[in-house]
Amino acid sequence: PLSTSPNSTQVLFVPGTTAAVETRNIFYEQQLVKKEKQIIELRNAMHIAELNVRDIQQASLTKDLQHFEMVEKLKDEIRILEGKLKFLSVDSNMEYLRNIFVQLLHCDSSSRRKHILKAIGAVLKLSVTEMRAIEKHNLQ
Repeated sequence: PLSTSPNSTQVLFVPGTTAAVETRNIFYEQQLVKKEKQIIELRNAMHIAELNVRDIQQASLTKDLQHFEMVEKLKDEIRILEGKLKFLSVDSNMEYLRNIFVQLLHCDSSSRRKHILKAIGAVLKLSVTEMRAIEKHNLQ
């Protein structure tokens, strides 16, 4: 908006010229200076914000990498523990199988012998056909 106050517009008369009038709008120049300062401040703020965004992105990538490494370590640990568990399970099954086999060797009763053979078949995970063959052989 144009201002009509006498302070906002200054007219300079240069002696020796007939129509030498130079007009300067002081208010307009002040606004330009103010806007330039705002632009510089905003550029600085934007630069700082961009640096902060880069720092946050770097921190996020670092956290993601740490998370990925931790997940891989935990997966390796799970694999190791599963292997140990499987080994211990096989080891305990072998101990159980050994005890059942010893009982089978000392068994005199055919009904007890049949139960022991079923237990051995379960530990060895024999098929139905294999169990029938063992029962058939046991009856002979």
